[in-house]
Amino acid sequence: MEFYTKTHQEEKLILDRLRKWSRIEGSILQQKVSINWITLGDSNSKFFFTAVKVRNTRNKITMIHSTQGDLLTETTAIQNEITSFYRKLLGSSTYQLEVIDLRVVREGPRLKYEFCCLLMQVVTTTVDLALASINDSKAPELDVFNAVFFKKTWHIIKHDIYVVVLEFFDKVYIHKAVNCTTITLILKMENALYAKDYRPIAAALLCIS
Repeated sequence: MEFYTKTHQEEKLILDRLRKWSRIEGSILQQKVSINWITLGDSNSKFFFTAVKVRNTRNKITMIHSTQGDLLTETTAIQNEITSFYRKLLGSSTYQLEVIDLRVVREGPRLKYEFCCLLMQVVTTTVDLALASINDSKAPELDVFNAVFFKKTWHIIKHDIYVVVLEFFDKVYIHKAVNCTTITLILKMENALYAKDYRPIAAALLCIS
């Protein structure tokens, strides 16, 4: 009798774990396809995996025209055309800047008192508050940890995050692996033909938000 009771408890524990990870898998798939959960009596995994595949295909740019009117179908050529287009819009970096006008600095508009907090030294408490203000479902991109992961594991990883963030404000330097942004192109019109027919939006990494 004791053996059967123990076996039943183990079976119940395994089923609870299975349900937990099934819910997590379903949540991930929902975020990927942005489709509401449907009730079909199962986990809907096949439906959501199909939706992910369809969405990835729809979101891929397979052809575009260059500024000269040439049709581009190769991935590398499309990337170079889009990159070149937005570089021309944004301009290029420079190693020399004009000297500031001290008269404007001294006599021109200044920060109001309520905005002076922006000049205060960044401390660990500032980082804690910044993370707490981020919605749990927010994530920098697909297939990466969202904010709730950082919040749940904060007691483990916070010291490493503190070092990176405080180093940035102290030395004005941030590691390249962290200082990156995902650029997404949004259609301005149906049947876009040129790079100018897309609108770029940027998603910065979570710990920099």
